[in-house]
Amino acid sequence: MYELTGIALRTWVDSTGNWSYHIPFYTNGSLVRDELGSPLNWKVSEDTIPFMAGQDDHVYVGVITDKTLVSRIITYLDGYYESTWNNCATLAQYLATGDFIPCNERPRFFAWESGMRPYELVSDVRVGDTVCLLYADDKRCQSRTNAMRARYMRARSRRRKQGDFVETVESLLVRRSLDAHAIMEIYRDPRIHDYHFMTCVTKVDGEPVWLSQNGFTRPGETTSLSLVVGQSDSYPDRVPIFAFIKRRRA
Repeated sequence: MYELTGIALRTWVDSTGNWSYHIPFYTNGSLVRDELGSPLNWKVSEDTIPFMAGQDDHVYVGVITDKTLVSRIITYLDGYYESTWNNCATLAQYLATGDFIPCNERPRFFAWESGMRPYELVSDVRVGDTVCLLYADDKRCQSRTNAMRARYMRARSRRRKQGDFVETVESLLVRRSLDAHAIMEIYRDPRIHDYHFMTCVTKVDGEPVWLSQNGFTRPGETTSLSLVVGQSDSYPDRVPIFAFIKRRRA
């Protein structure tokens, strides 16, 4: 007899957008089947989440095994995902601390309460670390009267060639560490268009696998989740000009 034992994540991200869904899986103790009864070639248990992440022309397959993250992902999907105001910051905050903060209670939905460091100052990414990206307002940043134009053009060129989100943070603009309020103040700059939070939930071939939520939702709504690998994010059409990271709490 097959019994429901867990969930799996399937996501896809490319230059045209992204989509995702999570499916229940069933097992009789040895064989695993999806919600339609089709067999799955996965080794699963109650405290892991298998995933299949499409990224451009590549598909990554793996398993999230960190018990704390697995528990919080499942609780978030079951208890908050479709019934509250939430967004990428809400999900990241919950995965990092276990505290749920509705995004509609925060200025500009910025539901994040921890300090962060410039991403470039960290030599490696660990499971449980959180990244915050700030995206440029393209029209304002392309203006020749904009002091940030040179930085924006470098970031845009690298984005088009490599697709990653790393760009040197100038010491005059960003300190070695910033609290949540300081990051929010940078975000208020009219040259910054949007932000995005991602959480490293596992690694594939030594590269971080980032889980994030795309956009905000009201009760009764859902939006897509994304899994991306390496120094990629789920908005490849935008230009990130600042990247911050929060180390996982011990």
